[in-house]
Amino acid sequence: MIKNFCEFYRRWRHTRGFGIHSPFAYRLVTEAIRPARGYAYYHEHDPGMPPLRRLAYRVEIFLRQEIGMSPRSDLSQWLATPDHPLLIIKDKDPIPPETESLVSGRMRDLNHGLLLSSPRFLLAIPRPCMAYTGYLLL
Repeated sequence: MIKNFCEFYRRWRHTRGFGIHSPFAYRLVTEAIRPARGYAYYHEHDPGMPPLRRLAYRVEIFLRQEIGMSPRSDLSQWLATPDHPLLIIKDKDPIPPETESLVSGRMRDLNHGLLLSSPRFLLAIPRPCMAYTGYLLL
């Protein structure tokens, strides 16, 4: 019980951008991952679009505007050549811990970029101009 509460707190404090020091990471969280209410995009009124698919859409648009690249979703290809961002979204089940440890290990080996992890999504962005930083989100 206490362990779950500690994990919840560690993730919650970064969910809305609190405690995120990188300007790029802060903008990514506040503009793409957790946008303010009333954020509009082209498929806003599509009742059949699941929330995680909307998240993928917002992240892709943000990354194309900021770094000119779309994220990949193939983990094995990304582990071999992590030149593009990686976005893994799990709709029903949480992200397996071994997947998260593989990606975080690869990002630590690169020693640059941003890793945002949540129980439902994992976003890794290799950026040579940025020291390695990882944040846990809800």
